[in-house]
Amino acid sequence: MKQFSATGIKWQKYIRYFSLKLVILLLIVDLLFIFWCGIYWLTDLKLINFPMSKIFMHKDLLPITEDQGYPEVFQYIKELWIALLLGLGYWQRKQPLFLTWSLLFGYFLIDDALIIHEKIGSEISYLFTDSFGLRSNDYGEVLVSTVVGVFFLILINWGYSQSRSIERKYCKFLILFLFALAFTGIIFDLMHVMFLDNQYLDLIFALLEDGGEHIVMSFILAFVYKIDWQY
Repeated sequence: MKQFSATGIKWQKYIRYFSLKLVILLLIVDLLFIFWCGIYWLTDLKLINFPMSKIFMHKDLLPITEDQGYPEVFQYIKELWIALLLGLGYWQRKQPLFLTWSLLFGYFLIDDALIIHEKIGSEISYLFTDSFGLRSNDYGEVLVSTVVGVFFLILINWGYSQSRSIERKYCKFLILFLFALAFTGIIFDLMHVMFLDNQYLDLIFALLEDGGEHIVMSFILAFVYKIDWQY
């Protein structure tokens, strides 16, 4: 029994150590993508002279704001691993709370890859009019994201009510991460749209939006990996 406990403690220390290394490596890659995106935009605006095409293959896939670009594929990998880890946690612990979180991050992956909320938001944009510097499409996207968010919050609340204190503790941290993700993905996105005519603010809010999402997702992956599934 003592030997098993000692092994468990060593494993938990290793997991914490690896989780720290993981988040550091993820953040390094995120910051590099943000940096190169800034260089790309400044070069494109002729504000600096940098030989992007001589250094990078497919340089147009480099910006962190580019759909299906290198940074977004990196984001897909993070979302996939988060969904898989939480799904495996549900398989092991049989706690519905982990399943709801796994489904949520699975949705994030599918939404990012297939641009679901943008497409549906465009389809229902006729319900709105352009106002306050925002397009009707933007209001449609916010509505879709809000409906999906409320649906998953209801599922999470149900799973929370069925869970023990340890699962609830993990859930509280994930909710904080979720609000940080929503803030960067929605608030900065709307600010980005409002300042499209200003090339400098356009760049700043684009980096805050997409860069912020990448950084938050990196912390989420490291946190989920750190969860002690042996409790």
